[in-house]
Amino acid sequence: MSLQKQHKKGKMSKGSDRKMTLTEFGDLLDQAYAFLKVKIPRDLGEFMFNDVDADKDKLITYVEYFKVI
Repeated sequence: MSLQKQHKKGKMSKGSDRKMTLTEFGDLLDQAYAFLKVKIPRDLGEFMFNDVDADKDKLITYVEYFKVI
């Protein structure tokens, strides 16, 4: 199944199956650290994303995201 078929922007699956792309991850990092006036460099965000993406499907779950935060 292609990445696009697995995930559609704005369409979130339920529960722990919710997943995000690298772009969404970067946006959420920016939002998470905005109160500190910190913007995470995209290359660092990509490194973090790839480290968390255990199955290397270019998607991470929200559970994995919260482990990073």
